[in-house]
Amino acid sequence: MVNFNDLKEINKFEWEIPQSFRPDMRVPVRIFATRQLLSEIMDDKSLEQAINAATLPGLVGHVVVMPDIAGCRPTGGRPNGGADPESRSRSRRLLPQTGWRTPRKRS
Repeated sequence: MVNFNDLKEINKFEWEIPQSFRPDMRVPVRIFATRQLLSEIMDDKSLEQAINAATLPGLVGHVVVMPDIAGCRPTGGRPNGGADPESRSRSRRLLPQTGWRTPRKRS
């Protein structure tokens, strides 16, 4: 189990579990969270899962852990949280199920 003594504070919102935390880790784990949020996740399995992910072959850099932002709404977004299609580029082409590219139809 990870505790605050195991973490390296990079800045106010960025923390690291060093690669030396467990001998089979291939990369460190970077966590983006406030101290309060970090104290809340210390008791769940998310940091343990991130450490396990850091043991997988082929990783480069860091395993990154960020809070769930499902409750956030994108700028110009819809009330249900979906992105506003009007915020996309007008020239963007969508790929329908047929696989053929067609210009986006205006609604």
